[in-house]
This record gives sequence, structure tokens and C-alpha cells, in this order.
Amino acid sequence: MKNMSRKYLLLSAVVMLLFPYLAVTFVQGSGGLVVCLFLFFGVDPFLSLMIGKASGENMRDRWYWPLVNAGFFLTGVWLNFEMGEPEFLVYTGIYLVIGCAAMVVWAAIKRRVK
Repeated sequence: MKNMSRKYLLLSAVVMLLFPYLAVTFVQGSGGLVVCLFLFFGVDPFLSLMIGKASGENMRDRWYWPLVNAGFFLTGVWLNFEMGEPEFLVYTGIYLVIGCAAMVVWAAIKRRVK
């Protein structure tokens, strides 16, 4: 149980904290914009969905995973782009909603199947 928790939270930390740093550090010019758009509209929402699904497996113990995922995202973008940029709060809210919705839907599906 703890290994699974560590695995998902480590994956979330790597994607949400390290990937923006790598995009800013190693990709120059308009390629950086493409990478950031791919992260913000592809990778990050998909990860939020997967974190939500995994937390829906045992919602009682893992309810906080979507919150941590959104927190990692906000920390990563504020550290690597512009600290305090309010537009990133919108993305954070969207990723939180995606994660929480996936968690609730998956928990309902599991409950219905039993």
C-alpha cells in the first residue's frame, strides 16, 4: 500500500516539478512553447486523470492525492516560470477538478460493480 502511494506521488513530483524545469532549461525558443503546451494540455491533465483514478481505488486513504498533484504543479510552474502568476491558478484548479472527478467517478464505478 505504501509502495503504491510512493510510486504515484513520486511520479507526480517528477512530472509536475521536474518536467517544467527541463523544458525551461533545455528547450530554446519556440520549441519551449511547444513543449510547455504539450505539458499543460496533454501530459499534466492525463497525469491528473490517472492520479484521480488511482485514488478512486481507495478513496478513504488516498483522497489527498489530487490535491498533492495540483500542489506539485503550482509549485513547479511558479518556480520555473513566473512566481505568483495568477493564470497558473486556473490550470491548477482544472487539474484539481480533473483529479477529483476521476476519483469520484472511479469510486462510484467500483462501488456499482461490487
